[in-house]
Order: sequence, then C-alpha cells, then structure tokens
Amino acid sequence: MKPHRFVLAVVIMSILTAGTISPSSVTASGATKDVRVTNPVSCGSINLMGLTNGTPLSASATLGSVRATLAGAVEAPSFGPPGLSSPTIKVYLDGKHVMTVALPGQQAEPGSGLIPGDFGRGSAPYPWAWVASSSVRPLCIAHFGGPHPETAVLVNVYSGGAHCCTLIDAYRVTSNPASFPPIERNLGNPGASLISDDGYAVLVTADNAFAYQFASYGGSGMPLTTLELRNSSFVVTTRNHLNWVAVDAGFQWGSYIQSQPGYGLGWLAAWAADECTLGQSAELSSTLDQLETQGLLDSTLTGWPSGSAYVNSLSSFLASHGYCR
Repeated sequence: MKPHRFVLAVVIMSILTAGTISPSSVTASGATKDVRVTNPVSCGSINLMGLTNGTPLSASATLGSVRATLAGAVEAPSFGPPGLSSPTIKVYLDGKHVMTVALPGQQAEPGSGLIPGDFGRGSAPYPWAWVASSSVRPLCIAHFGGPHPETAVLVNVYSGGAHCCTLIDAYRVTSNPASFPPIERNLGNPGASLISDDGYAVLVTADNAFAYQFASYGGSGMPLTTLELRNSSFVVTTRNHLNWVAVDAGFQWGSYIQSQPGYGLGWLAAWAADECTLGQSAELSSTLDQLETQGLLDSTLTGWPSGSAYVNSLSSFLASHGYCR
C-alpha cells in the first residue's frame, strides 16, 4: 500500500504547516479597470453571541479597490441560533457604489433571521483541519483564476438543522452599478473555506454525496472537493489540486484504520474516492479485494452494505459520481 495511506492526523498537520503556499500579486478584474491585490481572498467576521435583539451588526471585507459590507440587526429566536434581520450587502469599487443586495431574512425557525455561515479558518485546504472560533466569517471577497479571472463577493449562509446545510451565494463584481442574481451552490452538510493557491482563490469543501451513504453521519468520510468560478458558475476543479487530495486520502485512510472493526467503512469510501481522483483505480481495486478476503469489510452497522455488497455498492457509487473513470 502507498505510504500516504498510513499518514495519521498529527503527521498530516505538520504537512499542512510546511506546505502552505504564499499568495502572490494578482490582478482582479473590475470590468473597466484592473484591481491590484496581494492576496486573492479577504473575509469579514461577526459575533452574534450575547447581543440583544435589534443590535446593529456588520461584517466588512476589502480586496484591492473592492469593498463589501454585510449588515443587519441581531435577531435572536427563543430556540435556535441567532441571525440577522433585514440583511443587505453593499459593494463598492474604487469608492463607487456598484451593488446593493437584499438577502432573504428567514432561514430556519420563524424569527431567526438569516443565520450567517462560517468560511473555515486557516490557510490549510482541508475541512477536517479548520480552526473553530467564537465568531463567524460569513462574507468574503475572492478573486478566481481561469481563462477569464473573476472577482466575486461570497456569502456563507447556514440553513439550520442538525447538520444541513451550507449555502454559498456569489455575486460578481463589475464596474457598472447593477444587481445580478447570485451564483448559488448548496454544499449540504460540509462547510466551506476560501484558500489561496498560486495567487487565485479556491473554494474548498467536501462531497456531501458520501454523507449517510456507507455509514451514519458521524462515521461518514467525505472526500475533499474544490470549486472555482468559471464563466459565472461554480465548477469542480478537484483534479487540479492533487497534492491536496493526496493529503486528504491520508486522513481518510488514517480515520479508517483507527476505527473499531466494522465501523470504518464510511471513511474507507472517502479514501477510495480520493484514490480514484489520484488515478489509483487499479490499486484501489486490489486493496479492496485484500480487505474483503481478510474480512475487514464486514460492517457491524445495520442498514449499510457489508462485505462483497459493500465493494459492489462502492464501485457503482464511485462510477456514478464521476470518481473512477
């Protein structure tokens, strides 16, 4: 088996620290003129905890000559997380007002307002490595690359519920005052972060399709997924970041081998997806055959596939979701 499969969390974290890429100077397009920035991501944070209803609150971010502010008033329901009532986003380019967006106010329970989501902390592109904080970062400005680089204001919203859902709305920044429909993405259970890679922004998350598929939510590994804006839509670009995928594969495998016998097949499924992305389909098949022969694919969980049924189900699932080609 390849060495990265046995990387444990403590080893992986050392890789994260050593492998951080320094942002370079890039050009963020503002339609009529270029905006020079030294980092393609800028985020604003807020903290709603302990504030009374009606308290004005805002989060702001500045990237080059683009500035965005998310503002509203605290709305704390009797049950559930606090939110923002009458939330709006205002965007300025070179000091000129170019966009105002009124966001929907109700997401979960009545009276909760918009519940701000949190763009994950740190420069490590791995959902399992993000640092928790008492404040949240619901607003970011990001400069994406590709043939036609785009700058957008992104809002992270939590829909409420036990796990679900992370909703991302992106608003392209142009020099002409206008309001465009948001570029929307429902990520499901996983969170999201914006990471700088080679001078451009990358939206990092995980594949929600794996949640509950081969184990309960707590035992479901979800392989790393990256998204980038291309032609005003989110496009999956995970295969452009194979170094990140390799580290994620090490984490998923480490989680599998550290699980109690019969309880780790959800993590193994995520590892298998990463292996497919890395072009290791043949070796993956060989490893699954070995594990099945050794009885290590027998699940003790009721309702999820086990043994040969697990192998068949996993193979079909990976193929249908575009992992093993």
